[in-house]
Amino acid sequence: MADFVIRDNNSKLRVTCLKRDGNVFNLTGYTVQLKYRIGSTDHSVKSMTVVDADNGIAEYVLAQGIGIVIDATNNKLDLEFDSGPVTLTIPSGTYANEVLLTAAIEILFQAQSTYAHCFMNFGRVIMGSASNFSAFFATGPSFAVSAAPTLGFLPLDWLGSGSIMAEDTVIILSPDDLSEQGIMYCEIEIIETATGNIVSSSDELIFTVRGKVTNG
Repeated sequence: MADFVIRDNNSKLRVTCLKRDGNVFNLTGYTVQLKYRIGSTDHSVKSMTVVDADNGIAEYVLAQGIGIVIDATNNKLDLEFDSGPVTLTIPSGTYANEVLLTAAIEILFQAQSTYAHCFMNFGRVIMGSASNFSAFFATGPSFAVSAAPTLGFLPLDWLGSGSIMAEDTVIILSPDDLSEQGIMYCEIEIIETATGNIVSSSDELIFTVRGKVTNG
């Protein structure tokens, strides 16, 4: 059983390749590819490291997250303060963590009102103002490029709220795409290094990985 957590990283998946007759598939002179998907997502293809060729053992370490990406597709927040409706534009870039991202948004909030704030609390984004504050995450003019989903907010409007808390955690991208909850399906391909030919796949190997990705 191989269980992972959403946005998991540095976890190791190790496999032993056996032939149908039960003997080890010696991996000397071969490379191994891991193909996996979670739920209905597309397959990701990764090169595994052969750690013990004689005994047919290869492994893959899930990469660390690369941060929170803000660009033209997710950099707007449609809000309202005392001064009226406004669309804030978050500076584009890859933020290493949630704290740095909310600090950048906090600067935008403070420019609107000294009572306005955006910060992290218990892993969730909180934003609001001691005075008038509304968020238009469902009907705002920049809905199509809203940062709200990235920040963990559902597509809802919040009217006259003192403060609001995101329903989910901030989305941190990972090269290994563990961003969706569901069953993790794995396949293995063994490739002859000299020719590049696939000489064996999961159909010819005794290889079973039952796993899932959960919220923790």
